[in-house]
Amino acid sequence: YKVVYSLNTAVFVEPHDDEGGRLAIAVRAGGELLGSIWVIDPGDERREDGLDALDRLAPLAGLHMLHARSAADFTERRNADLMRTLMADGSHASFAAAQLGLGSEYTHGCAVATFTIAHPQPGSVDAIREQQRLRQLVTVTCNLQFHSAYNALIDTVVYAILPCPGESFRAAHRRLIQDIGGSSAISAHPVVATAGGMADGLAGLQRSRTDAG
Repeated sequence: YKVVYSLNTAVFVEPHDDEGGRLAIAVRAGGELLGSIWVIDPGDERREDGLDALDRLAPLAGLHMLHARSAADFTERRNADLMRTLMADGSHASFAAAQLGLGSEYTHGCAVATFTIAHPQPGSVDAIREQQRLRQLVTVTCNLQFHSAYNALIDTVVYAILPCPGESFRAAHRRLIQDIGGSSAISAHPVVATAGGMADGLAGLQRSRTDAG
């Protein structure tokens, strides 16, 4: 990867550990590294054609990646703004909930959960990447346990709105906290996860957020 990322053109990567060779190129836009493209080496006779094709395709791939990222960034910023409103402004909580698409199961009981990584440099590139992975983990875990996921990364904290179904909702919340807080796959640093008390309605989410810290 270091060799690929250090070059501006496609390169042949020699076979390693009984694996076949690869052709690879770094994908950039305006000098920013966005990722890379890797393909199986087509062999000596077609290798040069493959390298030429990657050189031509990399700028197009970079353009598509930028468009995809811009759309995702807009959605994330919008969701973060709506989540802020939902948790901090009781007078506009119902509007924010409608914009987020919160179902009726949230209007009579919900809670705020918070997740953060105890990273020594929370503003570093590595920390930001880990925070994004944490948000993705929260999304997947909430979908598995509650069949819904309303969360956002705000500053360095992932906030999630949890439903409170039935009398055993606290046990469900604890399982979620334990599953995510015990994860070691996204960071070498501890994940701190907490859940606030139940809010009877959307207007009470500010208190639940305070409980969760």
